[in-house]
Amino acid sequence: MAQNRRQEKPERARPASPSVTASDSPRATSKWNVLNYGAVKRVLRWRGFQFAIQLPNVLVYVLVILAGLYGTQTSTENFATVVTWIIWWAAIVFTFVFAGRLWCLMCPFSAMAEWLQRAALWSVKRQTFGLGWKWPHRLRNLYVPTLLFLVLTWADHQFGLVGSPLYTAYFVMVILAGAVVVSVLFERRTFCQYVCPIGGLIGIYSLFASAELRAASRKVCREHQEKNCLLGRELVGYGCPVREYPGNMDDNFSCTLCTECIKTCPKDNIAINLRPFARDLVTLNEKRLGLDMSILAVVLLGLPTFQTIVMIGPWEGWMAKLQQTLGLPPVAVFTLAFLISTLLIPLGLFAGTALLTRLLARGHDVTFRRLFMNFAFSFVPIGLMMHLAHNVKHLFGEGQTAIPVLSDPFGWGWNLFGTAGLSLESPFTIARLTEVQFALLIVGQGFATYVAYRIAHRLFGDRLEVVRGLLPVLLLTVAWSLFNLWVLNMPLMERH
Repeated sequence: MAQNRRQEKPERARPASPSVTASDSPRATSKWNVLNYGAVKRVLRWRGFQFAIQLPNVLVYVLVILAGLYGTQTSTENFATVVTWIIWWAAIVFTFVFAGRLWCLMCPFSAMAEWLQRAALWSVKRQTFGLGWKWPHRLRNLYVPTLLFLVLTWADHQFGLVGSPLYTAYFVMVILAGAVVVSVLFERRTFCQYVCPIGGLIGIYSLFASAELRAASRKVCREHQEKNCLLGRELVGYGCPVREYPGNMDDNFSCTLCTECIKTCPKDNIAINLRPFARDLVTLNEKRLGLDMSILAVVLLGLPTFQTIVMIGPWEGWMAKLQQTLGLPPVAVFTLAFLISTLLIPLGLFAGTALLTRLLARGHDVTFRRLFMNFAFSFVPIGLMMHLAHNVKHLFGEGQTAIPVLSDPFGWGWNLFGTAGLSLESPFTIARLTEVQFALLIVGQGFATYVAYRIAHRLFGDRLEVVRGLLPVLLLTVAWSLFNLWVLNMPLMERH
């Protein structure tokens, strides 16, 4: 499985001078390492950096729980629903594009779980609290996170999490309880790797990001025997909580940007590079791929489309007709529509496309499985840009509702900052936001075409075979983008 392969043992080699700073990776290109700036490096090496980033989010989500449990149940007037679903869930997607797994650095759920597990807020201790079990090998993949994310999406629409402060508080408490329990039972950040419902989504989308954490020189890594980045360094820092070895790291998928390796590496051999978008998607090491990753990449094509379809005007009428035709209760009809839209249609269409690609590229002995696992990542830009487009209207069209709520988070009539009771309109018109949505989808299609071409070139090599193998994939990406454009052109209901 994908994440099993990511836990390779680091190479060992003869000692060498630590003076090498340029990456010797065959894929290296000119990049901008932000750690070359002394102020940035000092901040990231500071032992309390991650705690300082996490603490504000922890306080925010403590307030989310309290407001959801004890505040007004009017969603537009409660801090819990406004901050969680209009601000956080809409804004977090934008961080994937530029900074990959930045959210994992500041996640309040993993923070509280890790503080308990380490019995410390930021200091380094030898002993940890908990049983330290190993996660079962059969579950070291993305199937559990994918299933949980599907369940979360289904529950959101079925039970109205977005419109219920109380259910939002329950949701936050369930995620927090899961993170804490897993951290007590299992080692390191097992929850983040193999359980977190949005961990897989963040990992897939981070492959598109314009930033990366890597070893500055793989040669230095190979020749350094202690491997402090994996094992930690006494009184300085912990070993990587997800067991990622920078010397072997080719992509952003697993690294949670915790900055421990920046603190523990005695060779000063860690870089945070700014780079072109979608780089990991076109340079993915096939040895690191797993069917679980590819399936999630395709599922993420269907999910944002479905989440947008349920907000258009005709949706309720379609569901009523389907319920009348099938004679099933509403929950069964919705579940059926959900599974067909998010699993059956995208996976079925893509599997058919991969099969057609194999038939057309008859001059190459490329298996169906290999085609499926590689070409799945050409759809990531479309799913990501649709996800962004879906949230543009929420964040920029409804985000102003957070301003009065900040003064009265519980809806109890407070006016802490003098903004309670303000009736604010979005500064962006619906037409302008729609233009932005369309532009995002066009950008997504452009990147999807580029990624698909690079994958086809890697798999087939010969120009004629590349064209033949590429055609079915391009047709599906264009068809899906056009369908998304049609959906976004329909009148959408507000989140609350």
